[in-house]
Amino acid sequence: MKVHAFEPANASSFLRSLFVLVFLTCLCAFPSFCALAGSHQDIVNDVSVRYAYPTPYERIADVDFLNLPFHYFNDKGKPDFTVKLKDGWYSVRNREMGFEAVELDAVQYLPSLDADRQYAVVWYTWSIGSGGSPMGGIAQVFELYKHRLAAIQQLEWDKEFDTSKPYISFNEESHTLVIRAAHYLPQDAHCCVSAMDVVTFNWNGSAFVNPGMHPELSDYGIRMGKKLDP
Repeated sequence: MKVHAFEPANASSFLRSLFVLVFLTCLCAFPSFCALAGSHQDIVNDVSVRYAYPTPYERIADVDFLNLPFHYFNDKGKPDFTVKLKDGWYSVRNREMGFEAVELDAVQYLPSLDADRQYAVVWYTWSIGSGGSPMGGIAQVFELYKHRLAAIQQLEWDKEFDTSKPYISFNEESHTLVIRAAHYLPQDAHCCVSAMDVVTFNWNGSAFVNPGMHPELSDYGIRMGKKLDP
């Protein structure tokens, strides 16, 4: 697969919805990307993936995720684009969009019910634009089976809101993954999101499943005295 910078026309409908409020300012430069495409209806986009990497590994702990190519998977589980991470970081600048960056935030190894299979979840922050730049969270689940590494699940959400709590965390005792995603209240602008959806996934030994959700005010919403939707 060709390694290239982000191409707006290839973005998923989820990402178009995620970034559209900021990118409306670039309509003339990238009309195909900046066209309105849905709304903030997807809290966490959960995609089933089956993508194998060529390098064999003895243990999943041997995988150098900091320098493993980052593949973004579309809603059909196929790679839309790929960037090369170096020490957990990728960035590029251009005149039209300002910049694009992907950063590896953390690697969490996961328990397995099958001794022949090993798992890890890796989460990333994807930032793109200029000025008030939107941020997306991406978590990918990797499986190592018979020395072959594969990406098997991708979770994606909007991180463009103010909170002192982690956007994503894994509880090793309960085997739950908690994601905090932007929740737009009426009249919210992209810069000032008043609430967040706290989404909890359960790890079943091979995938994150059965998400539960409840809303909370963001730090901005608390400061402004906002109220959650009735």
